[in-house]
Amino acid sequence: MDRLAAQVDQLTAQAAEAAGQADLGEQLNAVQHERDEFRARTEDLSRQLASAQQQVVVAQQQAEQIKNLSQQLEESKQREAQLRDQVSKVEPSTETGSLQKIAGAAAAASTEPERATAMLTLAMQLHDQYVDKGKAKAKEITELSQRKYDELIGKANDYSNRTRSEADEYNKNTHANADSYSEDTRSDADAYAAKTRQDADTYMQDRHNEADQYMAEKTEEGNAYLNRKKNEGDAYVAQKTQEGDQYLSDRQNEGNSYVAQKTNEADQYFSTKHSEADTYESEVQRRAADYDAKTRSAADDYAQQVRDNLESQSKVIEGNIQGLKQFETEYRARLTEFLGQLVSQVSDTNNYSQVDQNN
Repeated sequence: MDRLAAQVDQLTAQAAEAAGQADLGEQLNAVQHERDEFRARTEDLSRQLASAQQQVVVAQQQAEQIKNLSQQLEESKQREAQLRDQVSKVEPSTETGSLQKIAGAAAAASTEPERATAMLTLAMQLHDQYVDKGKAKAKEITELSQRKYDELIGKANDYSNRTRSEADEYNKNTHANADSYSEDTRSDADAYAAKTRQDADTYMQDRHNEADQYMAEKTEEGNAYLNRKKNEGDAYVAQKTQEGDQYLSDRQNEGNSYVAQKTNEADQYFSTKHSEADTYESEVQRRAADYDAKTRSAADDYAQQVRDNLESQSKVIEGNIQGLKQFETEYRARLTEFLGQLVSQVSDTNNYSQVDQNN
């Protein structure tokens, strides 16, 4: 009976060895499944890289829009120069037409007081006309410049807000995709772990049931065989026990060596692919962060440049207005001086006439 129990233990050990090889096959399948997951993750990262490249194309299109805005700003400068040229053309000259008109008005009068009155009246009319034209032109230039300034400021603010919104939306979507991918990966890993444990428990229970059934059958056969072949059975059991022990020892050594080799290879493969995936993911995140920072910086620099240019243009326009005001003041002073000289000449002429009459 002791020898029969030893034989049953040997058969149970062989069944356990077979179960161990099946577990090794399950481990290899798990490693292959993880390899497929890493491949899928690599493809997903490739798609994210393609999306980042598409964002670069969008940024190039936005740069083209910036170029168009710069061209519009240059056209605005040219129109302002044309308006300045028109203003300079309509400015009165103190040495040509105005004095000739005043002199012509004086020639039509018959007496000195009438000539002085006609010259003074025409001079005041010309002065009012030039002042009104200057004010109207200055107002027109100011309103046009203000409208262009408001338009450029609006476009710059819209572009800045749109760029910021797109960058924030891209950052939000990237974070959401990363969180979703992480959550899905964890869920898949948990489900795979639960399924693997369930399959392992089921497989172990089946192996135990088969071993128990096999043990019961062999016990019954052994009892029958012991009753029929007791003497021959002792010698056969001794021989087979020795052969079985040797075979079990050899197979255990081979199985342990094979399990150690495959476990080491699987661990090395898993470690290598995990490191490669982490490195690639870090590189993609770094590129996305660099692109986001460059886009924000370019938008801020452009908005600041537009504001600085518009402030400079506003200062130039204010300087032009001040120049017009200064011209009006100087013109009034020169006109007043001219009228004073004219009145003085008329007065001297009258005094001279009175002296001649007295003589």
